[in-house]
Amino acid sequence: MAYGLLVCLASPPVDLWPLAVVVPVPLVWVACRMAANPRRLWRGALLTCLGVLPAWLFEERWLIDVTTPGYPLMAVYMSLYAGAFVALMAAIGRAAPRLPWSVVVGVLWVGMEVLRGEVVMTGYPWFLVAHPLIAWPVLAAPAGVLGAYFVSFLVACLAGAATDAIGWGGRAARRPVAALAAGMVAAAWVSTGWVGWTVGGGGPTTAVRVGVVQTNLPQDNKMDWPIEDRLRGFQRFEDLTRQVANTDLIIWPETMFPGNELNPDAVEVERRAALMWRIEKGGAPDVPGDAVPTTVFADALVQLQKDLGVPMLVGSPAIEGLRVIPAGAGGQVRTESRARFNSVFLVMDGRVRPDRYDKLALTPFGEVIPLVWRWPRVQEWIVSLGAAGMSFDLSPGREATVFQVPVGSRGGGSVRLVTPICFEATKARVCRQLAYSAGRRRADLLVNLSNDGWFGGAAGGREQHLLAARWRCAELGMPMVRSVNTGISAAIDRHGRMLAAGPDGLDQDVNVDGVMTATVDVPTGEGGTVYGQVGDAFAWMMLGATVLGPLWAAWSFRRKRANTGG
Repeated sequence: MAYGLLVCLASPPVDLWPLAVVVPVPLVWVACRMAANPRRLWRGALLTCLGVLPAWLFEERWLIDVTTPGYPLMAVYMSLYAGAFVALMAAIGRAAPRLPWSVVVGVLWVGMEVLRGEVVMTGYPWFLVAHPLIAWPVLAAPAGVLGAYFVSFLVACLAGAATDAIGWGGRAARRPVAALAAGMVAAAWVSTGWVGWTVGGGGPTTAVRVGVVQTNLPQDNKMDWPIEDRLRGFQRFEDLTRQVANTDLIIWPETMFPGNELNPDAVEVERRAALMWRIEKGGAPDVPGDAVPTTVFADALVQLQKDLGVPMLVGSPAIEGLRVIPAGAGGQVRTESRARFNSVFLVMDGRVRPDRYDKLALTPFGEVIPLVWRWPRVQEWIVSLGAAGMSFDLSPGREATVFQVPVGSRGGGSVRLVTPICFEATKARVCRQLAYSAGRRRADLLVNLSNDGWFGGAAGGREQHLLAARWRCAELGMPMVRSVNTGISAAIDRHGRMLAAGPDGLDQDVNVDGVMTATVDVPTGEGGTVYGQVGDAFAWMMLGATVLGPLWAAWSFRRKRANTGG
């Protein structure tokens, strides 16, 4: 339970971030006890899972309103990793009692984080032990060399060194070994931190003034959005957008465009078919008649951008292969399409640019059911059991699009933007894929469009999303701007430091709408970070060692038994 308590205290909303450096200690202590008494191995692992379960029930409580059956399953799933860690550590400690914990703890800890964050069910890279340390970006700087998982490794190695110094689990204290290990960790932290902080940071920069529109649309409304509410919502979005007309770039959140889609070819199909939305009597008194064209929002958005003259990034669905098919008497029709995407569009020069970005990594259990998405009927059955009302009809994107946006109204040239959508900002691998190609930086600024209405009124979730996203700046040496439905919109510099958060002039930054303006210094040179060039090579090495460790431990134990005649 101590481990679970430390996770909750170190993470938002409590945010006692210095506690992150001792988060692994309780699990390490349990593993040492289990290594000294092998008969308690599986019993100890089970008790560990049960002990940390309340913490994950607290951290994942926002899922209650999204998928009530899935909420306890998610908490149990997260708890399994704590039990697996202590079991693996105890097994290796039993098979190799001379192996220093200073080495074992770091390797196993990161191996388990990589397994959860990158592999199982497409990955859930939240709650890394390193994450709270971004509050002091100097501690996060080594991520610019080997990634956030490397900082987790440093934290876990310190816990291992403390264990060697104390001599838990019946082992003799190894103070010289512990002192040497702690010194090496400190040296690695300082040296890689210096490299991560400095390399790729030189060269020219361009000051880009961004205007972020933060909407406040509850998720249940977004899933069932009547045309009357869409009309009122768009009017509010337009009013907010006009407040940031004196910027270089205006950003709307993920999927906040109220139309069916924004890609020009599909909009043109609807226009030619003269599709209409019927309005309930009295539902929109300021709209003449009882129907509006389904293209009304696309036309209004283009006109808005033309009036302001400022490039706009807008989150909207995209539909490929749209067809309108007559469905009976009275002019009724139905539509069919080949694919549907969660996309970002650039609206510029009075038109929607055709080169959109389609989300590459769909959110597991939010946009796709891992493993079973290839079998639609199975997926529909699972959805009916645990996520009724949600739609899982999105296709993953195919291309890592880079937008070239002029910021030349004051002679500033142009910047290259990539736009990870929502959950993608927490995935280092995806953001690196967007920002780098063949080891070379091909973008200057990360723009994260998100809809955090999923978190409802639960405190902590939005803050944790922002916390994880800040690590991408430290890893890639690039600033980020976030435009988030229900908050927290933010501007972050290339080290992960906060420049602005929440709507201007308001005391709260969540569950409120408004606008945020910020000036971001965007690097325009060709230099990049070491992590941008090598990616998660270190993390995958730790996962490989974690997989091989138990096999080696089992082989070593069997060899000992054979040699002793047991």
